[in-house]
Amino acid sequence: MVMFTRTELKQEARRVLRLQTTPFVLATLIIFVIAGTIGGIQGGLADHYGDKSFIALFLSLVSAMVSGIFNFSFASMSLKTLDNKKISAGNAFDGFERLDSNLSVLFLMWVKTFLWTLLFIVPGIIASFRYAMSYYIIIEHPDMPANQVLAESSRMMEGHKWEFFVLGLSFILWTLLGVVTLGIAFLWVNPYMQITYTAFYNRIKSPAVVGGATNNVGPDQQTMSEDEARDAINAVMNRNAGAPVIDEEVAPVEESVSSEEPAPVEESVAQEAEASSVEESAPVDESDAKVESEEQDNKPAE
Repeated sequence: MVMFTRTELKQEARRVLRLQTTPFVLATLIIFVIAGTIGGIQGGLADHYGDKSFIALFLSLVSAMVSGIFNFSFASMSLKTLDNKKISAGNAFDGFERLDSNLSVLFLMWVKTFLWTLLFIVPGIIASFRYAMSYYIIIEHPDMPANQVLAESSRMMEGHKWEFFVLGLSFILWTLLGVVTLGIAFLWVNPYMQITYTAFYNRIKSPAVVGGATNNVGPDQQTMSEDEARDAINAVMNRNAGAPVIDEEVAPVEESVSSEEPAPVEESVAQEAEASSVEESAPVDESDAKVESEEQDNKPAE
């Protein structure tokens, strides 16, 4: 279980935001102006044609879609800021890059959250927390299929949904400040919140996602690639750290083979030679003894 506190996340967010306050605030202003303009047009047409008119419903969908895409922009800028990369006001449109991937993730999130909401409100809220990391995952891995992005977000948020909920509640006073200042404070509060949420993502994301091992591959391929990477690392470590040890172990073996083993062989050969010479000489002595005894028997008795 990854251990961290809300204070640590907010301190990190304030530190990096302090370095790039101006571009982040300008990008936030651009997003607010565009989203507010579309929302205003949609509201005006709804009043003129009615809330249930086709054009009003269409603009409602467009407004929600644009707002969702800008969430990808905030995720992209926050990831870059935490990585100490320079951002500019133009990064407000980062969400429109890889638009097909972002839209597929966005629509799938909407559908699944809506279906969970049908089971009463609470399951829908929990589902929104479950898929909250999808914005960051698709930004870092744009080729990952939408269903896999949501599945990875769901897996990452296991055991962290309550922490994420409490983290959001901790910004309630900042949200009230934005309301009291007629939205002006949100130009700084919103980047502060977005970077804090991104820092939360960086703390809970898995190594497989960090390394991109889960990009557009199946579970078997993911396991295989991790095992291959682990074997490669072990091989390098063994080669770098184990080579001198192997040489030291081989040297005594060679010395023992060259110095100790020949000696017993020579001794055994000498012993066998002596034994064979004794065995060969013994019969000769017996035959000589028999000849001598026969000669004595043949001599005439004196």
